[in-house]
Amino acid sequence: MKIWHYTLHPYLESLLTKGVILPSKSYFIELEVVWLSINSKWEETITNNISHLLNKNGLFKLGIRPLRIEINPDLVKLQKWSDVIEHIDVSEESIKGLESLARQWGANPDQWYITYEAIPLENCISIEIWDDKKKWIVIGYKPQ
Repeated sequence: MKIWHYTLHPYLESLLTKGVILPSKSYFIELEVVWLSINSKWEETITNNISHLLNKNGLFKLGIRPLRIEINPDLVKLQKWSDVIEHIDVSEESIKGLESLARQWGANPDQWYITYEAIPLENCISIEIWDDKKKWIVIGYKPQ
């Protein structure tokens, strides 16, 4: 299985400086985790944290380059979103609202995974950036 953490280029310097992908709270629910997706194209909820009108190509046109980090799934304690929601202290209404909104934006919660732990960059396979030819380009990281 291939899995990615999606983010935006402005956060790359901080990621490289810290050397880890840190858990953070979602804009939608109070859960401090690292979000990951098996969607190989893009995770639409990342885009829509900024504006529901932008996709990754729209961001690129504004000078905000989408970024993805492929994670080695064997080195991270992953939990499938559908399993997590059965055990977290978040209302069913909040979960359904998040999933409904994500689907409206083109995301698929069935592709979501989380981890509660920071992910060291040593556990990353590649860092890729969206380019003007509308494809992902590897810009760094070494296979572990």
